[in-house]
Amino acid sequence: MQEKLKLSKSQSASTPAEMKRMQNVPYALAVGSIMYAVRCTRPDTGYVFVLNGGAVNWKSAIQSIFATSSAEAEYIAAFDASKEA
Repeated sequence: MQEKLKLSKSQSASTPAEMKRMQNVPYALAVGSIMYAVRCTRPDTGYVFVLNGGAVNWKSAIQSIFATSSAEAEYIAAFDASKEA
């Protein structure tokens, strides 16, 4: 799909045969997968230091280094938090 593609209603299925064929296309699944990638894989990290039940220091930020796995991302977050301890 090209970048900045504009879609219009005139491009949608208009005949009964086209509509029947389009009912079998799993668009909701594709949109859900795209939304997962957009919302759930952001490189953000955060931590909170708690003392006697109250937060004494906290931080939330975009991760400065690209991690290739979730385990690596956890190590990066732990390292960032350890600098504040």
